[in-house]
Amino acid sequence: MGSTPMRFHSSVVLLVTANLLFLGATPKHTGLSNSMIVRTTTQDAMKPNTTKEAPPPAALKKPIGYMEANEPDFKLILPPPPESGSDADRSDVIAFYSWQRTEDTARWQLAMKDADAVYSRFAEAFGSSIDSDKTPLLLNLLKRTDRDMNNVATKAKDHFHRPRPYQRFQLQHVCGMENAPKADPTATIGTSYPSGHGSFAWTTATILAEVAPERAPIVLARGREFAESRFVCGAHFPSDITASQAMVENMLGRLHGVLEFQHDLSCAQQEHAVQLKAREQLSFDCQQLQVELQKKQK
Repeated sequence: MGSTPMRFHSSVVLLVTANLLFLGATPKHTGLSNSMIVRTTTQDAMKPNTTKEAPPPAALKKPIGYMEANEPDFKLILPPPPESGSDADRSDVIAFYSWQRTEDTARWQLAMKDADAVYSRFAEAFGSSIDSDKTPLLLNLLKRTDRDMNNVATKAKDHFHRPRPYQRFQLQHVCGMENAPKADPTATIGTSYPSGHGSFAWTTATILAEVAPERAPIVLARGREFAESRFVCGAHFPSDITASQAMVENMLGRLHGVLEFQHDLSCAQQEHAVQLKAREQLSFDCQQLQVELQKKQK
């Protein structure tokens, strides 16, 4: 399928500023962008479908991305990470250390829980569980989109080889490790840039905001908080998270021009509208996709 952006005549563009997203005090020098643009087609999702729609894609045993094998070159999206020892790198390190917390703090405990990149970490912000039983169409959309993001992020990680913070500096603790590893200041190989957890956070939050625009400020704030947990964990530098956000914004812009993604986004929005009782039922093709996805779970 092509990836030329298509015009959404009835879409609503929500510009959500980062200052409204903070759940608490945040260091000024994180390097994160000041806004996120969220496309929504809520009005269409709320209306009954009266036109004949294209047949749904076949339900998949495992998620296959919408761009599978046709993802854009990450070098056209991401600049290289700051060079070790440069002014930009020193600023990155200072920002990283400003996020370190002791293990008896609530922020460290939250970061430890956020080390698991699972959709349930966004359920409270979304206002509903996110699983194959209650939201199969949303879960399908999230998994397939995340596959596209992972494909690009993995190639970028393998190319840039940026060492993790805990490789370069001796930390007190690192999420998921019984003891912080011994630092090697000469390390040149790592998987820090861009952040995979950051990609998961921005992808999940942005899609949830499109599906449930009434929850957009909350889920986007949760996405930022989840991404920032990687600083607290000692796993990433701020520029790693900034890169993942830039990658997700670029990729989602491309995906909105892919017909199959548009279809699945519409189905997820309809599913949410039905749950809110703002719509009586799914369109016929979305019902078919829902049935096929549920069959795969048995």
